[in-house]
Order: sequence, then structure tokens, then C-alpha cells
Amino acid sequence: MRATSAPPLALVPPRKTIRITHVTAGSNLTCSEIHDSGERPLLLTHRRWPLPGHLLLNNTHTHTHIAAHPIMKIKTLFTIATAAFCLLNAGSLSAKEFKLPNADFAIATVDIPKSWKPEAIDNGVEAQTEDTSFYLSIVAAGTGKSVDEDISATEDMIKEHKVKIDESSQKTGAGKVNGFETKSFTIKGKDEDGPCTVTILLVSIKDKVLIFTYWFTDSELSKHEKEVDAIQASLKAS
Repeated sequence: MRATSAPPLALVPPRKTIRITHVTAGSNLTCSEIHDSGERPLLLTHRRWPLPGHLLLNNTHTHTHIAAHPIMKIKTLFTIATAAFCLLNAGSLSAKEFKLPNADFAIATVDIPKSWKPEAIDNGVEAQTEDTSFYLSIVAAGTGKSVDEDISATEDMIKEHKVKIDESSQKTGAGKVNGFETKSFTIKGKDEDGPCTVTILLVSIKDKVLIFTYWFTDSELSKHEKEVDAIQASLKAS
């Protein structure tokens, strides 16, 4: 729409553009430009760029694209890259990868915190938190018979540690971990540290089954939930 009248803008140099860039929400910039063609009425236009920046006032003879200073860009990219590297490096230093059941016949890999002092065992790995409140073992089983045998071995291990099991508390469930189908068996009990929980999680990978055994003190679970989630999230098929 052509302007019929406009207030005098004597401060605007002829044939120049005053561009005012405003910082807006969402790291977007709104650029207001006042054009003087020398022949047409002065018009106010608005452009929007998703660029980071400050409140700028540029008086230029030509239309120039507003962007961050090259040095600022380099510093920003360097900072982001350094932070990402530190996070990845910290993760690799704090966890150890294990191949299941072993390096020669691996069907899956999983990362376990080094602070849990993980150790390789027959067909898998076992670990325990520094405060001894959470025990974990993961073993690979090939057939239904071996799965039953490993579950029986877990039950025997629990009995050897004098865990009093409440048979009436047993629950079963089904779900997924990283896209792998799972079945779970959970039972409550009491050990030398008080009320505890034992969960056996069966994870189907290819034509095999990984058996996760969790045995933990109920009152200490919240301290290690994030670590347990990270262990499960690291599970990958080989």
C-alpha cells in the first residue's frame, strides 16, 4: 500500500538504508529497514532471520546480510564442539563396554559404569555399586532349557545369601528395552540390609536371550536409577 503522507525523516541520508535489528524470543531477529530510493516515499519493511545477535544499528549504502561476526562464530562452534567432546569422553571414561556372551560370540554389547567394578563371568558380566546396595548380572542363554537353568541358578544364589523371599509378592510383566521384547519377574524379600527386590529381566535378541538380574536394597534404589537406565539404554545388538 503506497503511503499518502509521511513524516519528515530529515536524518535519513539519501540512497541509504537504516537497518535496526531486534532480538526476539526464540533467538530470532526482526529486522526493520527504512529505504530511501530518492524517488519513492520512504517505506518501513520487516524481515525475520533465525540468527543470534545483539541490538544492531547499521547505516549502509547497500543491503547487507546481518550475521554474527566471523570470530564470534568460530568461538561459538569451538565451544560447542569442545563441550560435546568432553561429554562423549566423560561417558567413555566412566563406563566400560562388554560383549555378550563374550568377544568371540557376541550377540550384543552393553556399557556398565566402571565405578560398579564390572567383571566378566561365564557367558556374561556381573557388577555391584560401591555402596553394595545394587547387584547386576547379565548372561546370555541360547535355548529355553538354558534360560530355565540360569533362572534356577539365580534363585540358588539368592538363597545362598540368605534372602527371605515373599512368594506372594511375585509379579510378571512384559515390555521393551531399546526395541527388544522383554519379560520380567519381580519378587520382594528381605536381606541383611533390609527390604529388597529381585528382578529377572529376559531380553530377546536375535535367537538368543539375555538374562538381566537386578538385586537391590529398596531404600537405596533412587541413588542408582539413572545409572540403571543408562545401562539399559546402552544395550545394542552386535
